Amino acid sequence: MPDKFTQLLPALGALVAFLVAAVLVLYIFRLLFGRRIRSPGGRSRAKRLDVVDVFDLDRERQLVIVRRDNAEHLLLIGGPNDILIEPSIRI
Repeated sequence: MPDKFTQLLPALGALVAFLVAAVLVLYIFRLLFGRRIRSPGGRSRAKRLDVVDVFDLDRERQLVIVRRDNAEHLLLIGGPNDILIEPSIRI
């Protein structure tokens, strides 16, 4: 019985080393690239989309003002539906 275990020990060690190396590679890949979608223009362009203000109505719902180009939009998010309350507030 111990003889079979000593024969399997190098294979188990190699398997554990491979799994540890795979996890490290995935972790480093996630640190470098993350989960965000990057625009091809990079950071040189001006931001077109921004969250201006957030107001909590209750535990589920929030009023959010989002700025896009030269207009702001008032959204009610959370709960069963997300609603566009004011489509274009000119700034």
